[in-house]
Amino acid sequence: MQILIPDSWLRDYLETNATPKQIQHALSLCGPSVERLHKKGDEYIYDIEVTTNRVDMMSVVGIAFECVAILPRFGYKASLKKDPYLEKVNLSTSKKVNYLNVTLDKAICYRFSTALIRDVKVGKSPDWLVKRLELVGMRGLNNVVDISNYLMHELGQPIHTFDYDKIDHGRVKFSCRRSYPKRFALRPNL
Repeated sequence: MQILIPDSWLRDYLETNATPKQIQHALSLCGPSVERLHKKGDEYIYDIEVTTNRVDMMSVVGIAFECVAILPRFGYKASLKKDPYLEKVNLSTSKKVNYLNVTLDKAICYRFSTALIRDVKVGKSPDWLVKRLELVGMRGLNNVVDISNYLMHELGQPIHTFDYDKIDHGRVKFSCRRSYPKRFALRPNL
């Protein structure tokens, strides 16, 4: 598995005195293999090969954690920065929500978490978000899709967004199907 991580994005989470080349060297010797370090404009981008048994490193945060564990062995300072966004999130946890009726086939999906965000206006993403996605090989589509892709890359957690008004009576069912509906794509011509 491969992941691209811009150095500036990694340093949102990682405080270190190591240069990008030093990070590449240390990680490649002890952790995920940094196959290539290339530059795009002013930005260094790590092209990292992650083994299938280490999916925890398929994200910016995962690689930051790995750097904190490995870099000090090579004489570099390394610590995690505090993420201010996590402190501002106040989510209630409950096994039952009144806005969605979810049916799961536990053999294929043993856990499903939801959050309902109201009054979302679909539109253009901010330039900084589009730029970061482009640096990791993704193209911006709109603010809803882009933030989902951004969070997936940053945290390593796949996120799916749905238009709640288009969910049939608030019912969602996860199961194996023998027949599949017509293919749906955000960019059907690709």
